[in-house]
Formats: sequence, structure tokens, C-alpha cells
Amino acid sequence: MTIPPLANGLVPLEQSADGKRLLAAFTGQDVEVGFTVAMANGRTRALSQDFETGTVGFDLSKDGSTILAHTGGPDPGNAHDVVTVPYKRGGETKVIVEDAAYPDWNR
Repeated sequence: MTIPPLANGLVPLEQSADGKRLLAAFTGQDVEVGFTVAMANGRTRALSQDFETGTVGFDLSKDGSTILAHTGGPDPGNAHDVVTVPYKRGGETKVIVEDAAYPDWNR
């Protein structure tokens, strides 16, 4: 992964209980977006293509199947919704709280 100027790269946030899945954030100036990382092979997947107003991950369920996130990027002035996102590609993102941000859970 190429890290552009004013970006820090991937920062680990949460790991599944079995150690196979990792939630990370790509961070930098005016940039933050969630990433999944497969621990077995290092493959990554962005939760959003928009690094300034996209989906930011905060927590990973214990079994690693679900990500708790918010939409709207890192800027607190943006409109946000709290969502759940399936860890594996292809599942449906679900809004669980409208007009809310910076979620946390103990799932």
C-alpha cells in the first residue's frame, strides 16, 4: 500500500477473538477510513473509497463478523450515521442510529 504525504498508514484498532481478522484505520491529515486486514495473508480492504468522508470503523465484534462504524469521515462537522458493516465483502451495511457518530460497543 502506498502512503501519500500527510498520511500515517494503517493503525490497528481491534482484533477478533480468534486472531484471524483485524480492523484498522487509514489515518492522516483530513483522512480516516476503515480497513479490514486478513491476518493470514495481509490482504486489506477499504470500507469506503472516499478517504475524507467515507466509513470509519471503530469496533469489531468478538467473532470478527461485524464492524461498528460511522459514515461521514473523521470531521465532526460532517453528517454521520452509526452503521454496522459485515467484515466480509458483499453484505449489507445497516444504519442503526441516524445523526450519530463515534460509536462503541462491548459485543
